[in-house]
Amino acid sequence: MARILEVKGVRPHGVDVGHQFFSPCDMVTVGFHNHCLSGIDYIGASFQQVWFPATEPLDVMSANRGGLRGGKR
Repeated sequence: MARILEVKGVRPHGVDVGHQFFSPCDMVTVGFHNHCLSGIDYIGASFQQVWFPATEPLDVMSANRGGLRGGKR
């Protein structure tokens, strides 16, 4: 990454695979989530037909939250 900054002077855009977000607000900032304080985000069928006419899903993202450390409940 440092070499790219030296050569081009700009940082590449996007989010790395495996990036860990610490809150839904972080995901809102990059456009992965539509609301900061609500639970599960989804795209309705009418919106999907307009913006994503593909027949197969393009991306899947899992945001697992909850539970206690060590798997104890």
